[in-house]
Amino acid sequence: MEAAVSNGDLGEKADWKFHYEIAKACHNSVLESIMQSISETMSKALKASREKMFQTKGNPERLLAEHKEIFKAIANKNSKRAEESMLYHLLGVEKEMFD
Repeated sequence: MEAAVSNGDLGEKADWKFHYEIAKACHNSVLESIMQSISETMSKALKASREKMFQTKGNPERLLAEHKEIFKAIANKNSKRAEESMLYHLLGVEKEMFD
């Protein structure tokens, strides 16, 4: 995702992989199966949302920072912080997309 931001790319594939790897790391076969079954739809949605969101200056960097915060919380085994960071991220994306 860092490379995508620095190159001006959308980085939708890296975004998808990030969220999919989190689902895998949960060791929840149902969640992983759902993520696999919606992968094509999710990839298209990520591309469309990033195209819209990246029109606003600073959004690529903000999204990257949010992903880093989620990763940091997971790496530190802080499930409460990981949950809060993911919720903040998802609500922020939703707000940006539908406001």
